[in-house]
Amino acid sequence: MVDFITTDLSKPFSMFGVSDEVFRIKGGSSALITALVNALQNKIEMKQGFALTELDQKDKQIVMSFEAPGGAQSASFDAVILALPFTKLRQVKGLEGLKLGAEKLKCIRELGYGINAKIMNGTTSRVWRAPTRAFPRRRTAPSTPISASRPLWETSRAQPGEAGIITNYLGAKPGLTDAKSALDAFRADLPKIDVPILVVHGDADRVLPFEKTGKRLPGLIKDMQLVVIAGGPHAISWTHADQVNRALLDFVQAVEIRGTSPLKATASSAPN
Repeated sequence: MVDFITTDLSKPFSMFGVSDEVFRIKGGSSALITALVNALQNKIEMKQGFALTELDQKDKQIVMSFEAPGGAQSASFDAVILALPFTKLRQVKGLEGLKLGAEKLKCIRELGYGINAKIMNGTTSRVWRAPTRAFPRRRTAPSTPISASRPLWETSRAQPGEAGIITNYLGAKPGLTDAKSALDAFRADLPKIDVPILVVHGDADRVLPFEKTGKRLPGLIKDMQLVVIAGGPHAISWTHADQVNRALLDFVQAVEIRGTSPLKATASSAPN
């Protein structure tokens, strides 16, 4: 919590600083990229879908090779600005030929990033708020020693109903090991699902790309219906509410016709 609290004394006290997450972007997070493309496409030459694979220096020019739609392409430039994250830049061939300093090359090759994973656990009841439980304890201090404590966030706070969501933010080694264990357990549980499932996903979701998420599920869940919304970004329940609601109603009606209680069916859209 201390990391969030603002230290700007010229403004009113703000518990979460600039990260209160009160507002969402209409159209989903990918709407920012779309807006940027629309603003620049008539002002600059823009090539989308080009992945940089190799760099070379010839005749005082920098030659860039790309894996592009339709096949490999290359182009030469007098100057180049590389705005790739180091984790991607280090995969590009030919960096040593650009006469970069030893320290720069070392940073590109070795500099690591902080590890962060977010595991969201859905529960049928909010056991952490039961009067007989000792959690949550005082907000001003962790309930366990610092080395063993983990930041938890009650995502379902102030929401009606019995069910709850508790979010666990993991870093360092647990960010890798615990997150992988949770993913492996999730995948193992998918074939065990014995109720009808509806998944509604937008094919333009850049936060959870359809090819990597929703498209894979039909082969993992026995009784599942997949509805793909063309042009749907992340948070389609906001941007394409009419289509999502129509898919939900059609799904419930189909389940009722089959004789399965809709109360036992589960409907899921792409996470917001």
